[in-house]
Amino acid sequence: MTAARTAILVLFLLLTASPSWGQEFYAYGGWVENTDTHHDQDDAWGLAYMQGVGEHAMMSFTYLNEGHVSGHHRDGYTPQFWGRTSIIDRRLSFAAGIGPYFFFDTVSGRQNDSYDTHGWGGIFSLAATWYTESRWLFQVRGNWIGAVNSFNSFSVTGGIGYQLDAPSSPGPRTAAPCQTESTTNNEITLFAGESTLNRLESRHTAAEALEYRRGLTNHIDWTIGFLNEGSSIPLERYGVTSQLWLVRAFFDDCLALGVGLGPYLAYDEYRGRQGSTSVNALIGLTASYRVSSQWAVRLTWDRVATNYDQDTDILLGGLTYRF
Repeated sequence: MTAARTAILVLFLLLTASPSWGQEFYAYGGWVENTDTHHDQDDAWGLAYMQGVGEHAMMSFTYLNEGHVSGHHRDGYTPQFWGRTSIIDRRLSFAAGIGPYFFFDTVSGRQNDSYDTHGWGGIFSLAATWYTESRWLFQVRGNWIGAVNSFNSFSVTGGIGYQLDAPSSPGPRTAAPCQTESTTNNEITLFAGESTLNRLESRHTAAEALEYRRGLTNHIDWTIGFLNEGSSIPLERYGVTSQLWLVRAFFDDCLALGVGLGPYLAYDEYRGRQGSTSVNALIGLTASYRVSSQWAVRLTWDRVATNYDQDTDILLGGLTYRF
């Protein structure tokens, strides 16, 4: 998933580019094992945002890619709640987290074909985090995943992170600072990028989009737009998107991050004999960097989840006009 790796790199560079306020962001790498078959292993990697909700608790949102094991290419999203404790003057933190895991699994089919499945599971995680003298963090994390109608797995990852809000004392922050202003007012963004059809051998094509974004509250945005996923057999799909986003501003409001979910009403030229319209789910991660009061650049990574085996990853970069 080249597009996903690019998104992680760009997001990580944006987050660590200048002084900021916020919580903790991590990029991970490691290995995963299919515990149903044993000794079936591959690379694993991920992206996580963590936020304290007290001295001994925190919340997180994680994207985890479990690589290729036993004819599967599985990845997914998980919100988790964690209990934690700190020792050595709060430099070393131990935590245990639990939450649901919504996964996408590209699996082997007949005649060297592949197809997409979706499902739910549960994830239990243990993590140890070292807080340095600077804002840089180091974390080792283990994940146990039990999935319905898919394989169970165990993964171990090592991550480098950045503490977005400088604490007054060493160790994790107990809460995020209060944000009194809206993250977003009104924005129009013109995007260009790449669409990837999820197969064991992925297929790529150019993609474009136009989006209007409006802030509803300090931490909720709404978007509506038009998306063209490009033209590449067996997929030529385009349509109207709408999402609600949880968002937060950093770097004195220069950077905004968000996670979104919503419907995608799309027409697919290659579905059926004469094409067909369907309502799909659209799950997104986004980052916006504001270069002036009126202009910004935005990166968005969306996952299109369908009910007819045509899931895609869409990585888009765009120029934003703010008003």
